[in-house]
Amino acid sequence: MDPLRSRAVRGRVLVVDDEPLVGHALRKVLGREYDVTVRTSAREALGQLERGEQFDVIFCDVTMPSMTGLGFHEALEQISPALAARVVFVTGSASEATCDLFGVVPNMVLSKPFDAHLIRDIARQFVAARPDVVADV
Repeated sequence: MDPLRSRAVRGRVLVVDDEPLVGHALRKVLGREYDVTVRTSAREALGQLERGEQFDVIFCDVTMPSMTGLGFHEALEQISPALAARVVFVTGSASEATCDLFGVVPNMVLSKPFDAHLIRDIARQFVAARPDVVADV
């Protein structure tokens, strides 16, 4: 494969989770294939997205202080519905906030701890859906 082409289709992943260890784990799992940005604040992540940064997939914790994952998603829909559709929620419990997601948003919800292979597969699906990615035959 052409090295320039590989670099051109390298996916971008945003992790929004108030637990630094979760961000570190996802960076370790995905870092070989993707550029991974980790934010421990949903508001900080929104600011980055408001400035026009693009990501192929956004893994977002459901329960965070200051702004929940659902609040993050609602705010992101106002900025970019296309990016909001790329949010994959991650949660450590079946809390009330998690239950509120079902039926409200169509986004995928994963339970922690999650399987590394599943996380990689999800990221690959989002990157492969980009219009500029051409599958190798």
